[in-house]
Amino acid sequence: MKKHLRVLGFDDGPFTFEQKKVPVTGVLIRLPNYIEAMTYTLVEVDGTDATDRLIEVLSRPPFAGGEMVVMTDGVAFGGFNVIDGEKIWRETGHPVITVATEKPDMAAIKKALKKRFRDWEDRYRVIEKSHPMPVIVEEGPGRKYTVYIATWGMDTDEARGLVRKATLLGKTPEPIRIAHMVSKTIAAATATATDCHI
Repeated sequence: MKKHLRVLGFDDGPFTFEQKKVPVTGVLIRLPNYIEAMTYTLVEVDGTDATDRLIEVLSRPPFAGGEMVVMTDGVAFGGFNVIDGEKIWRETGHPVITVATEKPDMAAIKKALKKRFRDWEDRYRVIEKSHPMPVIVEEGPGRKYTVYIATWGMDTDEARGLVRKATLLGKTPEPIRIAHMVSKTIAAATATATDCHI
């Protein structure tokens, strides 16, 4: 693994199901903690456009070309707007890692999808491809956390190592943690039409 690998982390902000769209921020970090760039897009709440929105972002400078790994918080944004990591990898050439801080309950996910969506089988099929694997990250002596990852375009052991390297405190990798902070601020500013701070 290269010493200063670039990771583009994505996460959405808080939302309500009355909203049509939710902000998703991408933060490009040269590990361990040097921020190179940020980007921003919108995805539909409970929609089906998250994968395409991320592919669009990855097709533009400074994210197109060059070696970079894409890292997302979980496998969906804006509720159940499912992210197809395999499609993103195949269409952009960038390896993808999804990170969940809790072990996904596939039975509960399937039940929720069946209740809310006519196309639940399509959404579940994409989620099912993830096959989450545990990774132990360490904050310090006696401070260990388990997160669950899925990866496309990257060796499993290398992906585990990258997640550990990107996680400085707690259980959330730094690119995702900062992306969430920015998305949260954008959501708050949009809702209140006032100045907000990270």
